[in-house]
Amino acid sequence: MSSIARQAGNLDTSRTAVLACLHLADQLRAAQEELYELRTSVARKTRSLANVIDHVLSS
Repeated sequence: MSSIARQAGNLDTSRTAVLACLHLADQLRAAQEELYELRTSVARKTRSLANVIDHVLSS
C-alpha cells in the first residue's frame, strides 16, 4: 500500500487500499492464467510422450 500511496499522490487510506486490492486481484488473475497455460502444456507433452511410448512398445 505504501508503494501505491507514493505513486498515486494524495489518496486517502480507503482509496489506497482499494487500489492495492485491485492490484492483488490482477496479479492473482495473471498467476491463474499462467498456471492454466502450464497445465495445458504439461498435458499436451504428456499425451505426446504417451503416444511415442505406445508407438515404440507396439513396434
